[in-house]
Amino acid sequence: MRKLWLLLLMVIPLQLIHAQEVKHAPPVAQCRTDQRLWHSKLKDEVSTVAVSFLELEGWTDEMIDCYDADPTFQIQYHKTIREIYATGLMRLRHFLERRNLVDQFLVEDELWCRGSEPCKARTRPPGAGGLNYQRRQRTHPMEYHARHPNTASRPRL
Repeated sequence: MRKLWLLLLMVIPLQLIHAQEVKHAPPVAQCRTDQRLWHSKLKDEVSTVAVSFLELEGWTDEMIDCYDADPTFQIQYHKTIREIYATGLMRLRHFLERRNLVDQFLVEDELWCRGSEPCKARTRPPGAGGLNYQRRQRTHPMEYHARHPNTASRPRL
């Protein structure tokens, strides 16, 4: 019986080590091809409508692996990662807007309700702003220029 326990104690850890997946960096050629394809898709919102949020996360993971595997192309991978994040952030923003949760988010954020713990009112550190945030109304550029005829460029939104 002792031999059986000893054998189990030796075999089980070896099974766990063997069962772990070894992750290899994608080939550089595949990285560059995917980067070009995804970056061009991300520039056109219509092309990413069919791409799920989880797929976008997968793209990010691969671009991070490529960033490490291909140092000469790191700037392009970084730009693509940034576009992926921007696309995901816009989806989250639209989700909040569709469900009328933006105001609730802003109030809780001002109360420092961040992270996964339950929201509690916290005291703000000295010098930190208070609840003086007013939502800025987005102005269509044509309306802005009609009200401000001397402006040549579009306002920052």
